[in-house]
Amino acid sequence: MFLTINDLQSQIQLAKKRLYVLAKNWLETQKEAINPKDKASWLDAFQAPTKEEMQERLKATGFPLIRNATLVNQSEDDFSQESLEQSSSLIHSENHPEQLNPRTIPRVIYVCHSAKNSEVLKRLCQLTTLMEQLHTLEALTFEVQTNVHFNGLNLAYRMARSINKEWRDVEKGRETVAYYSERLLTAEKQYKWASGFCQESLAIYKEQLDARIMYFNESLSFFIECLTDTFSSVKDDRYWLTRFLLSPLPWHNMLNEVASLLFTKNGFTNPTVDSIEVKRPHLKSITERFANLMTAPFVLLEKELQAKMEKAENEQKIARENVQAMSSELDIVVHMQSQRKLAALLFPAQPLSMLGFFQGIAAAMGRSYFYSTFVRGNQEHDSRVIEHEQPTVEATNYSNGLN
Repeated sequence: MFLTINDLQSQIQLAKKRLYVLAKNWLETQKEAINPKDKASWLDAFQAPTKEEMQERLKATGFPLIRNATLVNQSEDDFSQESLEQSSSLIHSENHPEQLNPRTIPRVIYVCHSAKNSEVLKRLCQLTTLMEQLHTLEALTFEVQTNVHFNGLNLAYRMARSINKEWRDVEKGRETVAYYSERLLTAEKQYKWASGFCQESLAIYKEQLDARIMYFNESLSFFIECLTDTFSSVKDDRYWLTRFLLSPLPWHNMLNEVASLLFTKNGFTNPTVDSIEVKRPHLKSITERFANLMTAPFVLLEKELQAKMEKAENEQKIARENVQAMSSELDIVVHMQSQRKLAALLFPAQPLSMLGFFQGIAAAMGRSYFYSTFVRGNQEHDSRVIEHEQPTVEATNYSNGLN
């Protein structure tokens, strides 16, 4: 089992190279079944590094193949006669996944387009189809390009951070509140735009990954179908003892080796001498592993986006609280200044307060005279009044319980 996407690419590339070598060896055994010119043309196209170049080489040599492309995941009513005619085209036609509806998957097979439809040409069509699918699988392992970048979020964070750094040295005032409120508003607008852009780009990236995973799973399943059909198209009619003692047919041996390179030897079996089958648990593990590896960058980007958004929000929260606190303090000062009389009563030490007025008189008249005349004299008078008003308590004999 592959550990990384690069490992999977290496497996597919090795399977492609080995398929070319084995197909060339098998073709040498056919001798006069195909003329040397056609054999050289087909081998030259078969070793092309991409499926597009393989199509171009086959087109340039005029090799008799038709590239038949059909779409899956669509109802039969969607296929008109015109669309079927368009799907069957010469090898120079190209189908790119980016030009297709994400819910439709192209399946490409090659069929012979010649009056001499020999068995060798049929086998070459099957091998070309397998190579086409290997090219497709390899292309699907390449990295999905993303437009997610955090420059806007980084700018929003630095804008709020700079406000908090400068706040330590600012002077209190309405101008300060207005200036930093405007800067904070600009930082909040930048954050809103940048976070929305990143979230939208991340959602598009996730859709691309989902489409890539679905395309890979369908292409891998189609490759297995083509491999199974190609394997069973040649029957081993030898005597059972001969089959037991000798190695499999070159055709079967070639396909078994390709399957072992792609799925490992434990990933497939030969139920009969004329059949091959990929184990379902192994196929499931491949698709799940591919999905996990492809979505791993998305998970990292999602976590990084969340962390950057939290950092920017925290800095903006601190800046907002600082500006609001200064604005509230200034509002309180203005309110107290507008209520001078009330402030004088609330703060009696001021000269205009009641206590401040009497303290001024006491200072002018002399504190000892002022207190002896107005304060102490009043206290003595109050004490005499209290004594005069107290009721007289008569002695009473309470021995008999009568008043």
